[in-house]
Amino acid sequence: MRQFETVSNRPVQVKMVMVLLALLWLGCGRPPEIHYYTIEFKQVENSKDRREAALPYTIGVVKLDGGVLYTDDRIIYRETPFEVKFWNYRRWIAPPNILVTEALRQVLKAEGLFQDVLSYPAAFSPRMILTGKVTGFDEWDEPNQWYGKVSMHLTLTDLQKKTVVWEGSFEAIEPAQQRTPIAVVKSINAALNRCLEKAVQSMKASLLGDNTHAQQNE
Repeated sequence: MRQFETVSNRPVQVKMVMVLLALLWLGCGRPPEIHYYTIEFKQVENSKDRREAALPYTIGVVKLDGGVLYTDDRIIYRETPFEVKFWNYRRWIAPPNILVTEALRQVLKAEGLFQDVLSYPAAFSPRMILTGKVTGFDEWDEPNQWYGKVSMHLTLTDLQKKTVVWEGSFEAIEPAQQRTPIAVVKSINAALNRCLEKAVQSMKASLLGDNTHAQQNE
C-alpha cells in the first residue's frame, strides 16, 4: 500500500518541481534587451538651379531586392567574405532593403531631378521606374578596425520606350570611430549616404547628357 501511494504521488511532485523551476527562471532569467537602429540620410537643398534642371517625368521607386541576407532586420557582421554572422539583439527598425528604398526615394525627391518621385506600384503610372538590389549592408571587422560597408545595383527603365536609360553599381566603405555597435551603425549610415550621392550624381549626369560622370562603379 505504501509503495502504491509513492508511485501515485510522483506526477504531483514532478509538476511541483517544474512549477518551481519555471518561477525561478522567470525571476532570474530575463532575456537581453533588443536594441533597434535607424538611418539618417543627407538632406539636399532644392535650389533654383535644380528646379530649373528638373526633368518633366515622374518616376516610381520599386522596393529594392534584398536577396537572401538583406531582408532580415538583424545587423550583419563579417570577418571574412565566406562567413555571415548576425547580432541577435542589435537590429534595424526595418530590413536593409526597405531602409535603402525609402532613403533612395527621399534623396531623389529632395534632389529635384524629376518632377515627382513616388513609391511603385502606385495608382498613378509613372514615366520611369527605378529598380535594384541591395548587395551589401554590413559591419566588417578587422583586428584593429571595424567598418561599415554598403553596396547596391540600380536600374532606371523608361516604361514608354521600354528601355533601360541608366544603371550602375555603387559601393562605399567607412571606418567606425570606435569598436562599438553605435559607431558601426554610424559608419554604415555614412557609407549609405556616399552610395546614394554617387548614384544620384551618376543618374543626373547620364540623363542630362554629361557622360563623364555616368556609370560610376566605385
